[in-house]
Amino acid sequence: MKSTIDLIRIAAVSIAAAVLLVLVPSAGAQSVAEFYQGRSVDFVVGSGAGGGYDIYARLLARRMGEYIPGKPTLIVKNVVGGGGLRATNLLYNVSPRDGSVIATVSRAMITAPVLGVDSAKFDAAKLTWLGNLTGEDSVCVAWHTAPVKTWDDLKKTRLIVGTAAPGTSTYTFPALLKNMFGAQFDMVTGYPDGSQAVLAMERGEVQSICQTYSTIKATHPSWIKEGTVNVLTVVSLRRNAELLGVPAAAEFAADKEQQQIIKIILGPELIGRPVFAPPALPTDRVKALREAFLATSKDSDFLADAARQNLEIDPTSGQEIQDLVSDILSAPPELMAKAQAMLAKQ
Repeated sequence: MKSTIDLIRIAAVSIAAAVLLVLVPSAGAQSVAEFYQGRSVDFVVGSGAGGGYDIYARLLARRMGEYIPGKPTLIVKNVVGGGGLRATNLLYNVSPRDGSVIATVSRAMITAPVLGVDSAKFDAAKLTWLGNLTGEDSVCVAWHTAPVKTWDDLKKTRLIVGTAAPGTSTYTFPALLKNMFGAQFDMVTGYPDGSQAVLAMERGEVQSICQTYSTIKATHPSWIKEGTVNVLTVVSLRRNAELLGVPAAAEFAADKEQQQIIKIILGPELIGRPVFAPPALPTDRVKALREAFLATSKDSDFLADAARQNLEIDPTSGQEIQDLVSDILSAPPELMAKAQAMLAKQ
């Protein structure tokens, strides 16, 4: 039997432990505002400064912190490599899963792991999708001095196209058009990102690029108007309202199977400019970040900034993006294998 002194000691220890639990809150009990108060949030961009994703990220970073409880500062950091593969791998496998890091990369990263890109070490369905600033169409264009002026020309005449790494839009689109529809692209790979491929075209190293239409309008607004480039095709499931005379890639499908493959490969185009965080974030921080994203996208000052930069804003919620990504990645394995075969470099 314990002595009276022992019982007193046990009681004292128990009381002290209870007091400590009250006075020292656990990390799990920390509110969203407490977590973000006085903190900076890294906003990783998977491409170089001056490109479309970088421009949209900096636009968002200037305002979004005001709508996150605790009002953290968002700091843009460019992590270049593999057209977004390096940044996505970093967020998925290395970055803290606490809401202190978010990112934007090429939407092509969504399907990269299931379309044969070995260096894609992530599952896009498990990423925490926060929202999308706008849907996008991409275009393949040829420099005005190139012998190819139209899609019909491209079916008959060789055209040198500059691309980043496999898995990026700059690579995926010409590979798809070449392998499935016979486009005479001669692919020169290895550029760090789309903006570097653009510089290569301007220098005469290559004759063509496939890039987001909004990026061309924001960074080279005179190109199409002045005939600096010729638009060969809109790489999308439907024609672009501003380029109605240019055929969409989906129109070239010869049968139902090709239509299904195109939907797998081009489905991410509906997502456009996605913003995401690592997997398994605390639920309350996911909610706060998603709400802050949507609030920022409707902010009058944010929209005015976007208009001044000729940037389109048509936001989608994080949950909608999460559902769309899961839907894209749920295609049958045999269809995924055929889509993967269409993206192999010939």
